[in-house]
Amino acid sequence: PGSCDRVMAPLSARETADRVEAANQTVTVLLQKIDGNIARATDFAAQLLPQVVEFAKHTRSVQKSVQIWADFFRSFEDEEKRRFAEFAAQQDQLHQNTSVDASHVSLPSIFSSPRTPCLDESLRAGVKRRYGSGGAGGGQVD
Repeated sequence: PGSCDRVMAPLSARETADRVEAANQTVTVLLQKIDGNIARATDFAAQLLPQVVEFAKHTRSVQKSVQIWADFFRSFEDEEKRRFAEFAAQQDQLHQNTSVDASHVSLPSIFSSPRTPCLDESLRAGVKRRYGSGGAGGGQVD
């Protein structure tokens, strides 16, 4: 038989009072430890707060000084998307107006470099993966 099957003899009033008192003492000790931990945590937080405030000041100044670069890169990305959309529209128009293979047509100057012409195809594929074959509208690589 398991421990649940065991029948316990009833406790006397004195034994019950002793067990309740022991439980109360254990709870009191635990509450005192919790109170002490909360006090320590509050002290640590109070010591840390001035450093957090100082960090926030520096973070704001860094954010202001970096904002110009963030704006620059956003505008560059927008311009890159616009130019690629124009290029893709020209390619679509070329494919619609002629049956000539237009794969020899070079990308706009921002996508090629005279020093690294072998990268043109790699850049073209990367731009197509990023923005799709139809320009800024998206789509799959063809």
